[in-house]
This record gives sequence, structure tokens and C-alpha cells, in this order.
Amino acid sequence: MDERNADDITVTMVRHAKPEGLFRYFEEHHVKMTNPYAGIYYILDTVLFPTQIIVGKELNWKSHTWLSALSDKVQKQEMKELLERIGSLTQKFDRELADSVLEVSVRANKQVIEELRGDDDMCKALLEIMEPEIDRIVKSKVQNEIQRNIISSVKSFRD
Repeated sequence: MDERNADDITVTMVRHAKPEGLFRYFEEHHVKMTNPYAGIYYILDTVLFPTQIIVGKELNWKSHTWLSALSDKVQKQEMKELLERIGSLTQKFDRELADSVLEVSVRANKQVIEELRGDDDMCKALLEIMEPEIDRIVKSKVQNEIQRNIISSVKSFRD
């Protein structure tokens, strides 16, 4: 109970297209909203927690790259820009956050990633950025194989 204050919680809805029915409901029920940036709406009253709605297709890529990258509508040039931005980050925490965004974006935009695979510079950049994740996966596979070999050896020894 009371582990979190209501002020520590934010509800965020992310949609590619504007949820017209929801916005119509807000208008009909006089729910106050602000729209401080293209594609970002804040619900100001009648909500339990601070609430925002992100409309992906209204976002400005240059201003909101990180939010825009969470979409499954990222273009090839935008993905290149995202990879360049991530590659320029120097702080570990920033890099970890960016890697999380990249992971979502890569999964959602497999076609774009396939197109970029033919671009040697982009392929190298993507591999460099994904290296920690690749290393983690390889390490896990190696550890699993070692455990299997040990178990197999113990079974053979008992027989």
C-alpha cells in the first residue's frame, strides 16, 4: 500500500493515428486537454494519474525522434538518423535507454532493417550498437551448452 505516490505514475497511450472516438468523448464530456507539441496531448482533468496521448503520425521526427522511433512506420532515412544518434551517445545510461528504443524499433520495422543490411556503413553501425545485446545472447548460449555438456558427462560417468 502506498508504495508509489500518484504523482510518480503517468499513463501514456501511444497510437499511430489519432483516436478520434476518444477525443470526441473528451470533447462531449468537456474534458480539458492541451496540445503543447504536435502529436502530444495532455489530459488535464477527470483522470486519476497524469495522462498523455502520443499520436505518432503527428510527431515531428526531428523534435521527437525517440518517440517517433517506437512506431512501426519508421522510414529508411529515419532509421539511419536514429542509428547515428545512438552511435553518438557517450553516457552509459543514455546508451541503455537508446538501446531499448532501438530494440523496439528494430522489431517493429524489420523491412527497413532488411533494406539497411545492404548498406555496409549502416550494418556496421547497427552491429556496434547491438554488440552488448549480441554478447549477452552468445554468453547465455555458451553457458547453456556448458551446462548441457556437464550434465551429459555426469550421466555418462554414472552409466
